[in-house]
Amino acid sequence: MALLVGLAYVLRDVPPYLSLSHAVYQGTHRSLWALALVWIILDCEEGYGGFVDKILSLGLWAPLSDISFDCYLIHPIIIILYNGNQETTIHNTDSNFVSIAFK
Repeated sequence: MALLVGLAYVLRDVPPYLSLSHAVYQGTHRSLWALALVWIILDCEEGYGGFVDKILSLGLWAPLSDISFDCYLIHPIIIILYNGNQETTIHNTDSNFVSIAFK
């Protein structure tokens, strides 16, 4: 995971020419990140997680997970209600997204 984050900083500048390293990173970094998370989850589940398992098993994460799950359930309803109450079409601009995010 540290390698993926480090490569993001190394490969952040887009070269003016085609670059195999940039293409491979852009094509695989999301899948590799997901595989790394799966590996951590499976290690913790099988008892090989060590201190990571101890940190992730703390009870202080329970309220945060409840809030996260509630937001996951309510967010689509809020989006549908917001879009349904629009009297004009919505123009996708940066300023519109920022104003929607802070409402």
